[in-house]
Amino acid sequence: MAMVMSTVHLKGISHDKVVLEYLKSNKAEALEIYFDAPGNNLLRENHEKCFHITPLYSAFKDVTEEIIWKRKAWDKTYMKMMKNQYNGMTITPSLQKRIIFGFLENDIHLRPLTKLQQDLYNQQDLV
Repeated sequence: MAMVMSTVHLKGISHDKVVLEYLKSNKAEALEIYFDAPGNNLLRENHEKCFHITPLYSAFKDVTEEIIWKRKAWDKTYMKMMKNQYNGMTITPSLQKRIIFGFLENDIHLRPLTKLQQDLYNQQDLV
């Protein structure tokens, strides 16, 4: 199955630059969110036609902002510190994401916007 993902952009600017520009300006209206299926335009077009995902996701720019800020604030060092803080408890990376970012890693159908949150979280790893 082709990969389908949510992505956030400023018009004509790469993802890394989008995040940096957003962090400098703090203007949500500059964020542009759209659904993509790299290498499969037909799949992307069908998802847009059936689900109207881009306009739907655009209404949730606040969620996008939260993921960007949380991903910057809670980096790998913080995640290690969090794991050590819960000494004796099993804190898996999946549970950490659930606690901090509010999404279930393997059950995207259980909470609204989980797919969007996961995709944005994973893109932030690149920044």
